[in-house]
Amino acid sequence: MSVKDRIIDFVMITIGVTIVAAAVFFFMVPSNVSVGSVTALAMIIARFVRLSISTLTLIMNIALLIFGYVFIGKEFGVKTIYCALMLPII
Repeated sequence: MSVKDRIIDFVMITIGVTIVAAAVFFFMVPSNVSVGSVTALAMIIARFVRLSISTLTLIMNIALLIFGYVFIGKEFGVKTIYCALMLPII
């Protein structure tokens, strides 16, 4: 994969993560809607613990990423780690 292709991949991933973060922040959190995802699970857990949704999302994503990296491989890991870290930051 060329450098140009990698840059395009990461730009597209960043755009996608930004859209997901906006949807969570502007729609899911205010309406208390939860769907099947780590972010939705974090929204539910945040009602019972004193951690933010972003922090909980990051913690759960790290655990799942380690699991995925071990069982699926490095190629999966790099892009998925990027997404998992960017979502709570954005």
